Amino acid sequence: MKKMQQGFTLIELMIVVAIIGILAAVALPQYQNYTARAQAAEALTVTGGLRSDISEQLSLGNTVAAQDAAATGLTGKYVDGVAVAAGGNITVTFRAASAVGAKTMTLTRNGTRWTCAAGTMDAKHVPSGCQ
Repeated sequence: MKKMQQGFTLIELMIVVAIIGILAAVALPQYQNYTARAQAAEALTVTGGLRSDISEQLSLGNTVAAQDAAATGLTGKYVDGVAVAAGGNITVTFRAASAVGAKTMTLTRNGTRWTCAAGTMDAKHVPSGCQ
């Protein structure tokens, strides 16, 4: 009678471990970018009401005065502060502990739309909702 082989050989196990290592090396940076974009998207939620107010004031022909981050009082889990420049541009500063880091993103009103610019953060971390 022939004896059946049981289990895996060492080389087969090493090949599986190598494949898993290669997949992890590719997936981890992509996951980090995804996490940073998701955390940066909080800026759109936090500034939603402020953007509406600014849009309304500009559509009525009024000017928008500059406000520092302390004046707006808007923060979030990843957003450290929000500042409004004269003219209505919004600068969002993220917390140092976030995946974005202590960087900024700028929201600018273009006609009836708001667009995002990277500010000091990496452009690849700008949320897909405002690119």
